Amino acid sequence: MNSRGTDRWFERLVAAVRGLLSPGPRLVDELECVASVLLAIVFGHLADARNISWAAYSGYMVMRGHISESLLRGVLRIVGTGAGALLALALVRSCGPARRHRRRHWRWLAAAPSSAR
Repeated sequence: MNSRGTDRWFERLVAAVRGLLSPGPRLVDELECVASVLLAIVFGHLADARNISWAAYSGYMVMRGHISESLLRGVLRIVGTGAGALLALALVRSCGPARRHRRRHWRWLAAAPSSAR
């Protein structure tokens, strides 16, 4: 890349950084996003969660333009997670008679060489 191309690239970079720091709707959205992720991390630590990154990701994913939309998406995410956990528990319990077969299968998988997996 020649010096002229480098200068253009640097100018575009500086303009983008200035756009991030100038007051306006974009800055508000960015600060809301940062606050959402930080709150998710704090609450994840308070709940003594093992995978804090999932809490941060969830905090980011439920972010929307209005607080009511974000709250609704957060509640739906919690309800969906609970429903999925209950469905998984029901499926595991419904497969009760096949427990011995599953144990044999897992022993075989554990004993298989790593190249066969």
